[in-house]
Amino acid sequence: MMALDGPGQDHTVFFNEGDLQRKLNQFQDYYNERRVHSSLGFKTPKEKAAEPIANRQVVSLENYRWESHRKGLCQLPVAA
Repeated sequence: MMALDGPGQDHTVFFNEGDLQRKLNQFQDYYNERRVHSSLGFKTPKEKAAEPIANRQVVSLENYRWESHRKGLCQLPVAA
């Protein structure tokens, strides 16, 4: 795997479908099981998902707005 580091460069080279799938699986493992997220109280998604439901904050989705992402290519709903 060759990563190109530097300003504006966030690329990973892959050589075939199997190589790509392996790298995606590694990133998914890192993102969900090892990398802490400030929005989750500095826990990993796996740790947060293991918490009892009673400890989680419930958000009402009755009021929402659309937020533009990817330079306007898509919009996602956001609780308002």
